[in-house]
Parts: sequence; structure tokens; C-alpha cells
Amino acid sequence: MKTCVLPGLLSILMVLSSPCTIARSAVTVLPGTPPETREVRLESLSEKSATLRFIAADGASVTGKLLLPESPHTKLAVLLHPMGSDLTFWTRTDHSMRASRLSNYLRQNGYAVIMLDARLHGRRAVSHITARDLLKSAHSADPTLYHDTIQGTVRDYASVLAWARTQYQPKEVLIMGYSMGAQMSLILAAQHPSIDHVVVMVPPYVAADTSPVAPRMFTAQILQANVLWLAAKQDEHSTTTQTQATFDLIPSKHKRLVWLDSAHRLPSTYTDLVLAHLEKLSQRPATENKP
Repeated sequence: MKTCVLPGLLSILMVLSSPCTIARSAVTVLPGTPPETREVRLESLSEKSATLRFIAADGASVTGKLLLPESPHTKLAVLLHPMGSDLTFWTRTDHSMRASRLSNYLRQNGYAVIMLDARLHGRRAVSHITARDLLKSAHSADPTLYHDTIQGTVRDYASVLAWARTQYQPKEVLIMGYSMGAQMSLILAAQHPSIDHVVVMVPPYVAADTSPVAPRMFTAQILQANVLWLAAKQDEHSTTTQTQATFDLIPSKHKRLVWLDSAHRLPSTYTDLVLAHLEKLSQRPATENKP
């Protein structure tokens, strides 16, 4: 099996007929992850998208989606969905959160867009574990299930990010997440300083001082990325004090915290704020977009 490094849409066509591997040197190895080569398969190719599959280092089967840009692309966006949802959060036009507006904008502006189902979500769900079970685990004396889900999914995204960098060699990388997805986005941004832009919506606050998945344990490591953080004043998963304190830990000078008068479920108009932010990024020269 060869390692493929092919630019643009041509790489999609060739990968489909000849699956690629992720070179060991390209993979960012996270704690507990053996530096094994991954094979990433792209299936069901169309002009707009392809299904993405690979086997994680721990043997877990990973399913995702690759949205192809409408114009020649030099940028990559990675989108992370909230707990209890799946990757279609970003593509369903009938979803009340209207997140499809964001993925559509990215495609229309030269981004290749990657989305995965988080562990125990979507096509990776198991019948005996629900989102409510995960939430209970998060607040229990033994949050192992919750920790494993978050950490495992972060490793999955780290692997696919390494693959995408090798395949497309993007000039810019943006990650975006909502709730649990925002939590994982902050962890990824801390562990991968080459990520240029971070957009997070209502990441939860994890109170345990020793938690390996608490955003506040990672935000101090986001040194240069451009960060947009949308927060809710009545968020049931993070008080205004907790949110502000976690945000303030980010040392990057390119950060902005925007408060919305809502609960954890933001009004659909949050997409207008994100789109305005993305539009500003698109109007700036690529060199200016890099912090």
C-alpha cells in the first residue's frame, strides 16, 4: 500500500481507486495512540462529496464525510458535531440549528470540509449507550465512558487531519465545533498549533480539576490561532464566570468572545455571526489570516 500525496480533486479520484495510507511521520501521536499507519478509504464519490472510512489505532471503525469545494481549494475545514447528534448536523437543511449554512459557505469559498461521526454517535452508535448515558457518565464518580468517548474521537480527528494535510497540503486549516464538538475543537487546537482558525459554540465546562477532557486544561496552549467563541448567558453547561475564565486562558492575541442572550441551544441566528466572521477571513490575504 503506497502513501499518496496528490493535490486537489485529482487526488479524490485516484484515492477512490487506490486507497491511501497515512505515513507514520505524518500522524500526530496522542497519548495512548500507537504510531501505526492508517488506511483512509473514500467511497461513494460524487461531484460534491465522498464517504470517508478508516480504522483507528485502537481498532475502532471511523466513518465520516468529505465535502468537496465548489472551486479549486487551498483550505481545509474540520467540523465537529454536538453530543446526541452526528455528522449530518452540518449538512441537514431541515435542522433547526441551520448549521448547513456554515458547511455550504465553506464549500463555496474553497474549503474541503471533513466531518466525522463521534464515537458512539451516528453510524458508530451502539444500542445500549445513549447520549443521556454519556452525560450521566460525565457527571458521575467514574466518568471513564465520557472521557474515552471524547479522547478517542479527538484521536480520530487528529488522524484524519494528518491524512488531509498530506493529501491536500492546505494553506489554511479551520476547525469548528458545537457543544461537545467545541470542547474537542479546543483540545485539538491546543494539541495542533498549526491549526489557523478555531470557531467554537458553547463548549461545556468540566469542573473536575484532574479531568483530561476539560477545555480549561487546554486553552492556555492555544498560542496563535484566530479564535471566535460564541457563548450563551444562560448556558446550563457553563456559567458566564466559567466561560469567561476559560476563554481568558487563551494567550492568542487573535481571539473574540461573543455573548448571546440564550441557553446552551443557541438561536439559529448564531450562524449569521459565524458567517460574518468567515467572510472577514475570506476577504483577507492568506498571509494575514495566519496569526
